Amino acid sequence: CVRLAEHLRCGQPMPRTREEVSALFGAAPLEQPPITQPGITYILAATGDGGGLVSRVVVGAGQPGVPLRLLGMGETTMNESVELAVTLAASLLGQTKAPALTVAMDASKKSGPSAGLAVCLAVWSKLTGLTLSGVAATGELFLNGEVLPVGGVEEKLSACIRGRGVVRTVLMPAACREALSSALRQEAREAGLNLCFVSTVREAVAAVLAARRPKPVPQKVLRPAGQAEAAAKR
Repeated sequence: CVRLAEHLRCGQPMPRTREEVSALFGAAPLEQPPITQPGITYILAATGDGGGLVSRVVVGAGQPGVPLRLLGMGETTMNESVELAVTLAASLLGQTKAPALTVAMDASKKSGPSAGLAVCLAVWSKLTGLTLSGVAATGELFLNGEVLPVGGVEEKLSACIRGRGVVRTVLMPAACREALSSALRQEAREAGLNLCFVSTVREAVAAVLAARRPKPVPQKVLRPAGQAEAAAKR
């Protein structure tokens, strides 16, 4: 781990207790179940003490007469971010009126507008019926659909690395690319994470659609049918 190597290089002792490990790496990500249905994405948050967390945003059906129902959110900035995310997701599908939905997340693990991109993707997933398995995102949204930079991206990516196997695709603002060290990006690749930098919500949707497609089989491992049958007989 990059953070551990730097810690030891500075002459600090190897962390051994739970408290020492938490002080170095920050809080461990929440244990999250796999995403198996539309309307859910993983949301990333920096804890403020050098750590990061992975939680979920869940979008469900709304209530009659209630355009948008928000659960688990208390901040005005959070509410405004979610409302904008719903509007942008609907506009991607040509809908001029935001649908009636319920959006729920654990805001105790999240503050500020950086949840916007994750919420937008969760809403888009709900409206299209496409499941976004293993997708995590962070990014503030602007009125025109731009994805704006956010803070704590190294901590957030580190949380995804520690949560490997659950998180597989991570979307971050393109403007945050330089905020991530090359060593941490390499660590993410070695952990099997697909790290995508996006500038707009349309680019974000294109990235998650590309991640859903099966990877092509290299031609060198394919054999013509006749050769394959002959090899099987041998």
